[in-house]
Order: sequence, then structure tokens, then C-alpha cells
Amino acid sequence: MRRRPDWRVQRMVALDFETTGLDPRKDEVISFGAIPILGGRVQVGQSESAVIDPGRAPSVNSVKVHQLRPVDVAAGASTADGMAMLASVMRDDPIVVWTARVEAAFLAKSFGGSSRSWLKRIIDVRPIVIALDERNGVSPSPARRDDLLTTAQRLGIPAEQGHDALADAFVTAQLLLVTAARLETGRRLDLQSLLILGRRDPMVP
Repeated sequence: MRRRPDWRVQRMVALDFETTGLDPRKDEVISFGAIPILGGRVQVGQSESAVIDPGRAPSVNSVKVHQLRPVDVAAGASTADGMAMLASVMRDDPIVVWTARVEAAFLAKSFGGSSRSWLKRIIDVRPIVIALDERNGVSPSPARRDDLLTTAQRLGIPAEQGHDALADAFVTAQLLLVTAARLETGRRLDLQSLLILGRRDPMVP
């Protein structure tokens, strides 16, 4: 029987979107950060990020969250150019995110296809953190309510800046490496194992 390869040999890409809201029917991507992971290491030198101008100014609430002012967004790349940059770094590799449903919805809006089809190639780190918490007897899991930065700090990963797409993608990548390595104690993980763990609904006990 052929063994499935270790997850470390697979190139993956950590991704974070900053958007004007969480509803892809009316909201837009205004920045992204993407960082490849290979050999169990974050490939910072191969990262890509951009502020994107979707053709309309962000709302006051969006500015409060992301600190991207209308003048910042207006100076950004077009949506087409920004998504071309993102596509060049994503390739056809698995995508690592925090909260898959949101990112999948905006990937579908940006590149076509359905959210469900994008979810098939996404590794959601949040359920993987929950699996680690459960194995360590932490119940109910703090990750069910913690955000990305709070979770990272709880697991000993430095994380100070929030709502910056590239910084959040970097933290997401580190979280995957830390949780996958800790889960491997006493078991062997491969890429398929991570994909399956990442499909668990973190809101369901």
C-alpha cells in the first residue's frame, strides 16, 4: 500500500483577505496577503500582498476595522490585477486560512466556482486548533470563541498586529505549523489528515 506523503513536503499557501464586510453578495476584497509554506517553514521571501481598489470607497465601519482609508484603497491595484497577483502565488496548492467559510466565499466571488469547491482545497486552521485543544483536555475549546490573534498568543506565537492581511496570513501559517507538529505526537499526519481536520465545523461541539 502506497503511503500518503508527509504534509511537510506539500507546498501550501496561507491566505488572508481584508474585506468591506462578510457578505460576498455586497462586500468586496480590499486587500490580501498570501505566504507559501514548504518543508515545514514559512517562505516569507515568496509572499505576496496588495491593497485592492474595488471601484468604490470603503465604508466608515470598514475603515475602523482595517485602517484602510478611501485614499489608500483608491491607490491600490485593480481587482483584476490584484487577483492575478494572488493567483500567481496560490497556483493549484492547498490554501491555509483562519475561518474557511469566509475566505471560500470571497475566493468564489473573485475567481469563480462555488464556495463548496474552494472548501475542498482549503485547510482551516481553526478546527485544527480545536482538535489540539480537545486532545489536551481543554474543553470547551477557547478557539470556538477566540479570534486569530488571541489564539496565536495563547499558543505562544507572537502576534501583535491585527487586520493586516499579510500579517494575519503569516500568523495563520505559523499556527498551522505549530498545531500540526503538536498533533503529530504519537501519530502521523499527512495532507489529507489536515484537510479532513480542517473541515470540522468549529461551532459544533
